[in-house]
Amino acid sequence: LSSPLKQFSLLQPFGIRKTTHYVIKNKGVFLETNPKAKVQAVAPGKVVLSDEIPGRGQTVIIDHGEHYY
Repeated sequence: LSSPLKQFSLLQPFGIRKTTHYVIKNKGVFLETNPKAKVQAVAPGKVVLSDEIPGRGQTVIIDHGEHYY
């Protein structure tokens, strides 16, 4: 896993995950780190969200094009 962080916890992996009622397709990964950690994008893109999301905390979403965030 190429990571934008040096230290992190993987919350949700890339790929398809099946639950009792849903099939979830993650085109990215959900990572958690220390609030003061430096984050570097792994590919060029545009920041489309930098805000706090309930249940997720401070969140940065980068649009890398072709529906990859």
